[in-house]
Amino acid sequence: MGRRDRIPYSVVGPDGLDEGEGGLDDLRRATETLPGAGFLWVRLNDPDGSTVAEALELLGLSTDGVEAAVEPHRRPSVEIQGNTWRFVFKTLWYVEDTRQVETGDFVCYTDGRMVLTVRHGGSDPTGAVVNRISSDEEVRAEAGWGVLYGLLDNIVDRYQVAVEDFEDDVQDLEKEVFSEERTELIAPIYMLMREGLEFTSVVRPLVPFARQVIRGNVRVDELARPGFRDVAEHILRVSTTLDSTMSLLQAVLQAHNSQISLWQNNDMRKISAWAGIIAVPTAVAGVYGMNFTNLPGLHWAFGYPLVLAVMVVICLFMYRGFKRSGWL
Repeated sequence: MGRRDRIPYSVVGPDGLDEGEGGLDDLRRATETLPGAGFLWVRLNDPDGSTVAEALELLGLSTDGVEAAVEPHRRPSVEIQGNTWRFVFKTLWYVEDTRQVETGDFVCYTDGRMVLTVRHGGSDPTGAVVNRISSDEEVRAEAGWGVLYGLLDNIVDRYQVAVEDFEDDVQDLEKEVFSEERTELIAPIYMLMREGLEFTSVVRPLVPFARQVIRGNVRVDELARPGFRDVAEHILRVSTTLDSTMSLLQAVLQAHNSQISLWQNNDMRKISAWAGIIAVPTAVAGVYGMNFTNLPGLHWAFGYPLVLAVMVVICLFMYRGFKRSGWL
């Protein structure tokens, strides 16, 4: 069996947690020798459908909805199939250097005792939960619900960190827009809006579930525990912060578009003002360049400097007028 075919799993009992790794036969033996008060947590990374189905069957979980575990980029959801709850979540982290939201896929199957998790993507919340189960007897006593709570808590905490970083970048962009520097920022604003929409697609589908947990409108009492209520409140808090940040970003875009229009109007005013000023010597020079013989001052020694002086005076007068009106 190759390294890629080995499946990590944890056998959890009242006294602690034993880590294991092997194939489906090893999982079968682990289920057969499982302590009476214990449970098994199997962790799959980028598996195929047959592996997920066989693992679910070994754990006594419903094999309906296997496609949710093998088809990444599915919409987050919470569903129950027979005796099995299926939680589809997105792992998410924010890269500040590139101002990009990165996501992965995470699916958890549990009947309240046995647990199967499937991960796609770079973020892995299972390590922290394994440590929590190893050190916390109360979490072990909650079996599958304790694992589920730990996973959701870890994932949603990362949402909170990501939305705070995203909010900071939007506020920094707002400062750039309203700074004295004349910089075109349409592309950065649209990029943040696109990342914000991706963030929203991860969080918003979880809002109805979070509201049900807070209201206690859930099918199992375990989901009404304070721990899950805290997770639900964090989801709603992230959603609210994200909505307000997206509204701010939309306002920043509108303000920047107004700025660009103002810049263009100012540029057109300056161009028009200078065009009007330049038109005076152009017109005079055009008339005197027609080779007429009876033009004023044409045969006078001071005619040429007088015409130049008149042109300069008119141009200065127009420049002063445009300057007062704010066109220059």
